[in-house]
Amino acid sequence: MKFKVNTGAGLGDNVMKAGNRDATRRQTEFEHNQLLDITTLPAYKFYEALPEGPQKELARQQLMQQAIKREQEEAKYWDDETPREPIFQSSSWVGDIDYDPYANLITVALGNGTTRATYGNEKNAADYVNAPSIGKKVNKDILGR
Repeated sequence: MKFKVNTGAGLGDNVMKAGNRDATRRQTEFEHNQLLDITTLPAYKFYEALPEGPQKELARQQLMQQAIKREQEEAKYWDDETPREPIFQSSSWVGDIDYDPYANLITVALGNGTTRATYGNEKNAADYVNAPSIGKKVNKDILGR
C-alpha cells in the first residue's frame, strides 16, 4: 500500500490532512472474509431456498458478485496498491509511506532523498499516516531522535 504524502516547506504538521481515515487501515482477515461471505447478504436465504439446479447456481454467482462489490466498496484496503478513497497528507520533511503487509515492512521516504524502513503491522502504518505530525513520529519511532 502506498500512501502519498505531499512534502515541502510549509506543509508540516499535516496541514493538508483530509480524507476518510478508514482508508488508511487494512481489513483484518476476518473482516475481509466476512465481506466476501455470501451467507451474510440479505438475499442469501431467498436464493438458498431455490431447488438445486442451474438457477440456484446462477443465484450463487450473483451473490458472489454482490459480496465482491461490497468488499471493494469498503474504505479499508486489502491488497490494493493505493488507498480506496482519497487521503491527503502533508509533511515538510517526510514523503510517501509504503506498507507491505506480507513482509510487515513500513518504508518511509525522507526529504533528504533517503528512505528508512521499520517492521510493523497495518495499525503501525496507519498510525504513521494519521499522526498529528508524521515527521515527529518518524523521528521518534524510526530514527530514535
